[in-house]
Amino acid sequence: MSLKVIAEHREPQLGPNSITVAAAQLGGPWLKPVARLARIIDAAHVAAAEGATLIAYPETYLSGYPFWPSRTQGASFDDPDQKDCYAYYLETAIEVGGQEQRDMESVAADLGITMIVGVTERGRAAGRGTAWCTLLTIDPRHGLVGHHR
Repeated sequence: MSLKVIAEHREPQLGPNSITVAAAQLGGPWLKPVARLARIIDAAHVAAAEGATLIAYPETYLSGYPFWPSRTQGASFDDPDQKDCYAYYLETAIEVGGQEQRDMESVAADLGITMIVGVTERGRAAGRGTAWCTLLTIDPRHGLVGHHR
């Protein structure tokens, strides 16, 4: 699938400290991190080609927002279906410092673009059963410079 710019607004260049920001409002397969990462990369290429120096992505875009608790018996913690849903959600979450982050850092560096990406983060070690809606800021020169839960 080819991504394209569907709307834009450009202000005249205000000086050497101005930036061009792209907002990537993307869909994609829910809880499919490989497919979503590919769309993140595609959108970064489109934004950079249009002159953007920063691109922002939706909340928990990689790999999806946990919408099912509000539509189901999400508070029924002992329900086997809820446990299965949460286990799958955790399985598709990414680890900060993991391969997905490294791939995004590489793309940011190659394109010279700052990426602000909403991810579903999975904890490590004792926190492995925890998920956070996390915002990563990836700088093209310095890699991960922001990690907000």
